[in-house]
Amino acid sequence: MARVSVWSDEWVRQLPHPANGETVFHDPQVSGHRLVISKTKKVFEIQRDRPLRFGPRKTFKLQCGSALTTTVEEARTKAITALGQIANGLEPNPKNKKPSLTTLGSAWEEFKNRSDLRPRTLTLYTDAFEKSLKQWTNEALARLAANPVIARDEHRSISEARGKRVANHAMALLRAIHRYAAKLDTSLSFERHPCTAVEFHDEKPREGAAIPAQEMPRWFEQLEAFRAKSPIRASYHLLCLRLGARPGELAARQWTDVDFDRKILTFPETKTHLVEMPLTEQCIYELIRLREITRVLYPCSPYIFPARDGKHLSRYTESKKTLAYSGNCGRHSHHTLGVILGVDELVLDVLEGRSLLKAGLAGRGYIERSELGPKIRVAQQLINDHVDELAKLAIQPPSEARARFLAPSEFLEEQCRPL
Repeated sequence: MARVSVWSDEWVRQLPHPANGETVFHDPQVSGHRLVISKTKKVFEIQRDRPLRFGPRKTFKLQCGSALTTTVEEARTKAITALGQIANGLEPNPKNKKPSLTTLGSAWEEFKNRSDLRPRTLTLYTDAFEKSLKQWTNEALARLAANPVIARDEHRSISEARGKRVANHAMALLRAIHRYAAKLDTSLSFERHPCTAVEFHDEKPREGAAIPAQEMPRWFEQLEAFRAKSPIRASYHLLCLRLGARPGELAARQWTDVDFDRKILTFPETKTHLVEMPLTEQCIYELIRLREITRVLYPCSPYIFPARDGKHLSRYTESKKTLAYSGNCGRHSHHTLGVILGVDELVLDVLEGRSLLKAGLAGRGYIERSELGPKIRVAQQLINDHVDELAKLAIQPPSEARARFLAPSEFLEEQCRPL
């Protein structure tokens, strides 16, 4: 064996062939890369052991080109790529190129372009990927699947740092990406995924989220006290309860989504599909009260719940001292009251904008949502009336305020006129 401080193409060409055996020169710049000269050949090659953390000891020996047709720099480039693959636990083989979905990053790009992903679902997936899986963007899915201990350890780490639910969602997304990639890349196993060793935490339904019946009067007292300080946020929490909507989706609604003639509030983009929620007289009254306030505080804002930054509310909860139950508690309470009142679960699912297919019950795929309209409206009114009974409130008829209310387009035109 020999070592020369500087390699050049001219130097390689002038090296003589030995009469017997081989002469080996080690590359001074790239460890593991060498030039092997025999009686008839001059060949660049690498030799490197796979790291033991990826399994039993295995030595890879791979040619990077003939010195007659490959320059020193070209050989070094190929050597660096192959050595990097070995360091990551992969088997370098230029003759059998890996499919395009071998890395988590490329598989994620394919996964998020699926046509069946709703915008909100994609947003949640993207957030989970960026916060929990991004560090594996360049990792091969085959390597992650062959070494499930990697995902298991990461699941434990996320659980300690950011909570069990976040850890479960991250690993479930990794599993989904791998299985989707396996449909396109037949070299990947659908069953043998990176999360086979992950011990998922049991996710029990949240306890104590719904407002107890005996607490409803006190909750309304808190709400009215809060209304004096923040009327927009108070109306938001009340409508979360009266509508049973998802907090984030309700916060993003605009006045153009309100149809007072049909008495509906439209959610064009939700976690599942377009949703039209029926508005009861109580909801209409609350929206009219809210509109009178936003006319003064946020003229020209298109949002029902505007914020100071020119957008809509982005914080959906309050402190327990301010409001004992807030955010998603309204949706929990709405559904719980519906069940207590004997409303059919299917009607509640349609009313609150859930996917029917995910329920897994036979025949739900045949349901026409539009045909359930009258039943859904009756259920919504029933729940709202029961809320009033629990809170012991006397809701004033909104007819007078309704007569003064302008359609959203007319209102915006009126408010945007110069004073």
